[in-house]
Amino acid sequence: LRGAGPFFAVSLSGRPDSEIESELFGRDGEGGLVSAARGATLYLEDISSLTVRLQRRLARVLWADPTRRAVRIIASTLVDLEEAVRFGRFLPDLHAHLGLIRLTIPPLRERREDIVALTEYFVRRYCERTASARVGIARTALAELTAYAWPGNARELQQTLEAALALTRGGELTAERIRTVLGRRPRRHVAPDVFPLRELERDYIGTVLARCNWNQSLAARRLGIGRNTLKRKIKSFKLDKSEAA
Repeated sequence: LRGAGPFFAVSLSGRPDSEIESELFGRDGEGGLVSAARGATLYLEDISSLTVRLQRRLARVLWADPTRRAVRIIASTLVDLEEAVRFGRFLPDLHAHLGLIRLTIPPLRERREDIVALTEYFVRRYCERTASARVGIARTALAELTAYAWPGNARELQQTLEAALALTRGGELTAERIRTVLGRRPRRHVAPDVFPLRELERDYIGTVLARCNWNQSLAARRLGIGRNTLKRKIKSFKLDKSEAA
């Protein structure tokens, strides 16, 4: 029955507690998506970004009210929740509720053969949605996209392409446009399947900082490192707010 019901989706990353709380639970505990999704499916994107207080409230709602346990919860995360539980960053009760079936999708950097196909799909869909003329993709642009680490996975790839396409005035998406959106300088020549570890780490940390609006405490929690460690890495990599990851 739930499969035939509505599908509700909510992104939890980078949003204030009050906004998330109102969307999930409604005002004064009335309404909200958790209630609306009874007999249906609720997708929680990046559930690890929930604060412990909201984790506790969600766990209490899901476990305490038998009628609301009819909600099917699908949650995604970029971190290892079992490790987050061990370090006290994620509640065991909520993890137990979510852990009935687990699917692990390798990050995009580990399946680079998918990047070209995803790029072609996202570009085609963008052109259809915006009623734009068909845009070609330069081979150098594909090389730039394939070389990037994509810590934000397919969602980041889609957002990057849409931003680059919005800047494209000709009939071809170029590597220069991709680099403009990513805030990257032209790469040194390396084999397409070789990526220096330090460069991958810099890309990842820079992207997480940008997604957290340079809130270093939040970024450190999402990276699973201490704030002082993050500060040292920012200094080592010479990262700053004006530079996208």
